[in-house]
Amino acid sequence: LPEGSIMHYGACISSLSSQGNMNVDYNTFTNVEVINGHGGAIYAFVQSIDIQRCTFIKCSVSGNSESSDPSAQGGAIYLDASSGEGEETIKNCLFENCSSTYSGGAIFAYCYDQNNTVGMPAFHTIKINDCNFSYCKSEVEGGAISSGIKLGGKPVEGDDDINIFHCSFVGCESGRGGAVFSQDGTESGGEQTTISSCQFINCFAREGEGYAISCRSYSISMSNNEFKDHK
Repeated sequence: LPEGSIMHYGACISSLSSQGNMNVDYNTFTNVEVINGHGGAIYAFVQSIDIQRCTFIKCSVSGNSESSDPSAQGGAIYLDASSGEGEETIKNCLFENCSSTYSGGAIFAYCYDQNNTVGMPAFHTIKINDCNFSYCKSEVEGGAISSGIKLGGKPVEGDDDINIFHCSFVGCESGRGGAVFSQDGTESGGEQTTISSCQFINCFAREGEGYAISCRSYSISMSNNEFKDHK
């Protein structure tokens, strides 16, 4: 991939077919940039996605006026799962020095909104497993991973079930949720966030809200995680 590629909505891979499935395996994305758009390397609007064994280095998105512009989300990947019908999986990937001037320094997920009973199996879940995030940053929310969006007094959009398992986060930073941020959940929506067997080292939230994690889902499950050296 050429260095310094600039294109709206996924400089390297852009899939806008809500009816399709996407598989991305063993790819490397380096020095990729999107200006006034989402998804530095990959923008995916598909029914299901499987991204495995990929490397993302210095992938970024930037807006018009730094942190005030929400049109810059997902430094490496923007996942629009609003039409999701299958699993959305990101596994065994490396994210290094990825950034966004709004949210999701490495990954932004616009989840499939559905009403769901807490504790029951979810129809649709985004899974991020066995990934490493190093020195990923955003200005507003989620230095590495962010899901859902809330603009002004409008209701939260794009928040639902997300599962983060056996991932490491080192030196990630944002305004809120130095490594991970998820938006407000409701009882009717039954949003569930599960974070387990992850390691958080030296992460930082400039506004003091969740140096490692800021999670507002209706149901939160965290187990076997390690937190170390937060500023």
